[in-house]
Amino acid sequence: PMTIAAQSGSDEQSLLAIKNSITLDPLNVFANWVPTIHFCNWTGVACDAAAQKVKSLNLESYQLQGSVSPSIGNLSSVTELYLYNNSLSGRIPQELGRLRRLQILYLSINQLQGPIPLNLTGCQDLVQLSLADNNLTGSIPTQMGLLTKLQVLMLGSNNFTGTIPSSLANLSSLNILYLESNSLRGLIPPELGLLNELQSLFILDNHLTGPVPSSLSNISALAELDLDSNSLSGEIPPELGKLSQLQVLYLWNNNLKGVIPTSLANCSQMAYLDLELNQLTGVVPLEFSKLSYLEFLSLSSNQLVSGSSSTIPILSALANCTQLNELRFHHNYLTGHLPEQLPTNLSVLLLNGNNITGNIPFQIGDLANLTQLNLSSNLFTGQIPSSLRKLVKLQRLWLDNNKLEGSIPTEIGEIADLGELSISHNMLSGVIPDTISQLQQLRRLMLHHNLLSETIPASLGNCYKLELLDLSNNQFTGRLPREVASLSNLQLYFNLSRKSLEGQLPLEIGKMIHVQAIDVSGNRLEGQIPATLGSCEQLQYLNLSSNSLQGRIPNSLDDLKSLVDMDLSSNNLSGPIPVSLRNLTMLEYMNLSFNNLSGEIPQGGVFTNLTAASFTGNSFLCGERMRLPSCPIVITSAKKDSNKVLKIALSIGAVAIVLCSLLIGGLIYWRRHLQTQKMKSGFYKDTSTINLIGHTGISYQEIVRATDGFHGENLLGSGNFGFVYKGILNDGTVAAFKLLNMQNVKARKSFTAECKVLGNARHRNLVNLITFCSDFEKKVLVLQLMSRGNLEKLLFSDGGLSSLREILSIAVDVVHGLEYLHHDCSVQVVHCDIKPSNILLDEDMTAHVADFGIAQLICGPDSIETLTSTLSLKGSIGYIPPEYGESGKISTKGDVYSYGIVLLEMITRKSPTSDMFMGELNIHKWVSMHFPTRVEDIVDQRMIKELGEYEINEVLIPFIHIGLVCSNESPMERPTMQEVAGALETVRKNLLQSIEIAKLRTYI
Repeated sequence: PMTIAAQSGSDEQSLLAIKNSITLDPLNVFANWVPTIHFCNWTGVACDAAAQKVKSLNLESYQLQGSVSPSIGNLSSVTELYLYNNSLSGRIPQELGRLRRLQILYLSINQLQGPIPLNLTGCQDLVQLSLADNNLTGSIPTQMGLLTKLQVLMLGSNNFTGTIPSSLANLSSLNILYLESNSLRGLIPPELGLLNELQSLFILDNHLTGPVPSSLSNISALAELDLDSNSLSGEIPPELGKLSQLQVLYLWNNNLKGVIPTSLANCSQMAYLDLELNQLTGVVPLEFSKLSYLEFLSLSSNQLVSGSSSTIPILSALANCTQLNELRFHHNYLTGHLPEQLPTNLSVLLLNGNNITGNIPFQIGDLANLTQLNLSSNLFTGQIPSSLRKLVKLQRLWLDNNKLEGSIPTEIGEIADLGELSISHNMLSGVIPDTISQLQQLRRLMLHHNLLSETIPASLGNCYKLELLDLSNNQFTGRLPREVASLSNLQLYFNLSRKSLEGQLPLEIGKMIHVQAIDVSGNRLEGQIPATLGSCEQLQYLNLSSNSLQGRIPNSLDDLKSLVDMDLSSNNLSGPIPVSLRNLTMLEYMNLSFNNLSGEIPQGGVFTNLTAASFTGNSFLCGERMRLPSCPIVITSAKKDSNKVLKIALSIGAVAIVLCSLLIGGLIYWRRHLQTQKMKSGFYKDTSTINLIGHTGISYQEIVRATDGFHGENLLGSGNFGFVYKGILNDGTVAAFKLLNMQNVKARKSFTAECKVLGNARHRNLVNLITFCSDFEKKVLVLQLMSRGNLEKLLFSDGGLSSLREILSIAVDVVHGLEYLHHDCSVQVVHCDIKPSNILLDEDMTAHVADFGIAQLICGPDSIETLTSTLSLKGSIGYIPPEYGESGKISTKGDVYSYGIVLLEMITRKSPTSDMFMGELNIHKWVSMHFPTRVEDIVDQRMIKELGEYEINEVLIPFIHIGLVCSNESPMERPTMQEVAGALETVRKNLLQSIEIAKLRTYI
């Protein structure tokens, strides 16, 4: 009994040491870990009833922060340790190797660092080991092959390098081996073929080279083989056809060549087969028709052909695959006709980007489950079959870029759920059928580049959800219906260019308050430009050129604060150019040529960079800047009589100016004299702007020493208001020194703003202010050094961010920093300039919000100052919320908008200022166009490869949805940062659980 008591006490002390190593316990898990309660009754602890020794410790998913205590190695009787799905950091303690009875160890989904301890092999009874989703480094130890009882080994989503040790072949009991999303190189060891019990082998998303080992065919129990997103070469081994239990085979995004082995048809249990993005050639084996369990088949982006038949044999053969739900065959070299019989259970059929000829078969209407049908960019002829009416579940129909003729079938209006219809770039004729107005879910309608004629039906105005309408390059005549001009939900673009429309542009066009592009160029429109266009507040691109518009350019156009490109050329406009157009700060291009405009060309704003080409063909314009005739000075008789008075007034004014100058000069001299005396007396602090508790100043001389005289080798970067250097303080602290450029009038305010925010805010996701220097001539901020640089550089570097886990981690870090500023800081702070370059990453890849140079305090003693400073536009182009350009009034919802844009940028690796977003398109609209069913077309392909169906539906799509909701144009419809933080935590939990927990529970 005495021995048992001593051992029990040892376990209790070890548990308390584990508790003490936890620095944050937000769910209060350790509330009952107190001496008055027996440790066997503590939360997460399970003991052996007889010996009163800890048998199991389960602290999973409690949001714990801290480290794993070495004392965990003293729990000598423990068999199960569950610490996964927390935020534990530091190294894996070597003391774990002392746990001889340990059978299950889950440390996955944390932030653990360093290598795998070699003495972990002391745990000879280990059956399940998961270290996945951490930041572990180094190579996978060869000694792992000594853990011969292992059934589950999960090391994925870390930073492991080196090769896959062949010693893993000694793990003869292994059922699951996950090594995905690391930086492993070299060959796949052929010895893995000795793992007879292996059911799941995931080595995707690494840098593996060489062939797919044919020896893998010896693993008779193998059900899942995922080797996608590597650099594997050679041919697909025909021996894989021996895997009779294989259900999932993912080899996509490699460099595989040759033909698809016919033997794969022997994998009778196959349900998911993805070979896309390789260099495969030849025909698809007709024997695939025997795969009766096949649900998903993707062969896209290869060099596959149809064969010599007039139809496409494989498509006919696959009709026998009654479970086939998704068939992706786009971007190959298929030729011949589309067969009449296709797999009847299909919900997605993508055949775009081939050379398929002939008619679209009438029988395609029998595919009653279709939600997406893409036959675009082929050589289809004939008419659009009326049988499409039977596809009642169809949501997206793409038939563009073919040679289709005839009229648009009226029956198309019966596809009630249709949200996107693209039949552009064909040879369709006749009218737009009124029945299209029945498509109440229609959001995108693209009929451009056809031969459609007569009038545009007013009934199109009933499609009230339309976001994009493109009817350009047809042969329409008549007037633009007011009902169509009133489509208030249009968000992307409204294109009716190059037709024969006549009459006036309806006043109702001002109801398109969300539209980003309007193009009605190349018509015969007349009358005046409606002043109501000024209500289209989101408009970025306006083209009214090549019409017969008359009258003046309306002054209301200066309300188009988002306008980037405006073309009013080749009309009959007259009168002066409104001077107020120079206030459109976003305007980059304007063409007013070939009109009848008169008067002087305004100066400033967009006019500064315009050339004479923008004004040519206007005989009555004047102004020397464009080498035009000088504008005449008109003096009336009344003005002549007043000239004498004016001269007297000017003389008096001149004397007054001289006296004022002398007075001001004296005051300036006196003020500088006083400041010089203060500086001579010692260290000068600008106490009018700096009042920071807990921060003592640093002398400028020490900063010079720390940065080696601001040596060029220590320069980290430059910004709007100065330079940032790396240096070492006297106490050895390595820091970043932000030297403000006092020649910039805004730099002093930037310094003050950063000090006020960082001096009063403390959060792990905000950059830390160490100290500062503030004298009359120099102002320097000394900040925590972020060794990984900023998110922008990481995002667009060659390596970049390819892991959704990393992106989520950074996104969650940033949202918590902003949540603190908005909701928990003593003084509410609006950052005003959230963008990737202002998100810094430390050595642990923890994100910190930085650069508070234009941040605003919107409550407390500084609120009055904030209200007066909101008149100027704040932020960076591409991230500025729309309302800042309208009212100039800042709010926390502005940060939410910018943060949403950053989320979309992270997930797509597309900058909002990219050239692709010129004109009518921005990143929010571009993502919206693909959301939610085509997100794989916009997401970084390296990332999409690591995701399964569950991850796409429960992680990726919700993440993108959060980005879209945050970047909503209306601030009232954006969530708060608290709501965003909660939503993102749920998304991250879904990702972590999908990777680990859901799969592990079947083996526990």
